[in-house]
Amino acid sequence: MVEHYAARYGVPGLVQDMMWVIHEESRRFPEARSRSGRYVGLCQFMPATFRANVRAMKEAGLLDPAESCSPLDPEDAINVMAWMWSRGLQDQWGPWRRLTLARAGTPEGRDRRN
Repeated sequence: MVEHYAARYGVPGLVQDMMWVIHEESRRFPEARSRSGRYVGLCQFMPATFRANVRAMKEAGLLDPAESCSPLDPEDAINVMAWMWSRGLQDQWGPWRRLTLARAGTPEGRDRRN
């Protein structure tokens, strides 16, 4: 699914990074919830962030306006995540920020898990 949606939104080069972030966020468990309960699903969306992006995708004609989407549905979550990444919004995910720091060689980034 990650490959499919990354290709759909023109970011196939980010597939491995997306998969790593998903693993870091939820260990690939679709019903994951953060300790605080604020973040849910495979991609650990805040429900309000997920809804806002689904609304924007519907307005852009990328989703059927009558379609119901959930951050707990893996396909919906990956679809929205890939669309957000195609818009440069990767920094909404903490693991992405750590990965970016690691690539830059900063001490904070070097502490990230492999």
